[in-house]
Amino acid sequence: MMKKETKNDERIKTDYLSTSGSLVSKTIDFSKISKKKIEKYIELMKDHQKNCANAGNFIEAELAKQRVIQLQKIQEKKVYNEALKRQSVDKKNFNSLKDKELREYTKEFNNKYVEEISKLEDMLDALKKS
Repeated sequence: MMKKETKNDERIKTDYLSTSGSLVSKTIDFSKISKKKIEKYIELMKDHQKNCANAGNFIEAELAKQRVIQLQKIQEKKVYNEALKRQSVDKKNFNSLKDKELREYTKEFNNKYVEEISKLEDMLDALKKS
C-alpha cells in the first residue's frame, strides 16, 4: 500500500492503492477538527509509524512520520490562531472599557468645570455688589 501525500494549508490529501489495486484519494480538512481529535490522530499515526517500521515497511513508516509532522504544524497553527483570536477579543474589550471610562471621566470633568465656573461667576457677582 503506497501513499502519496500533499499538504494544502490545513488539508491533507492522501492517495493510496487499495487492496484491489485501484487508486483511492482522500482529503481531510483539519481546520474544522478539534485540537483533541488532531492529537488523537497524531497518536494513531505515531503508532502506525511504529507498526510499519517493525513490520519492515519503511516507506509507509516514513509517510506516517511526514503526516505526523504535518499534523503537528496544523496543531501549532491552530493554537497560534486561537491565541491571536483571544488577544484580539481582549484588545477590543480593553479598548471599549478604556473608551467608556474616558467618556465617564470627561462627563464628570465637564460637570465639575461647569459647577466651578458657576461658583466663580456667583463670587464675581457678589464682589460686584459689595
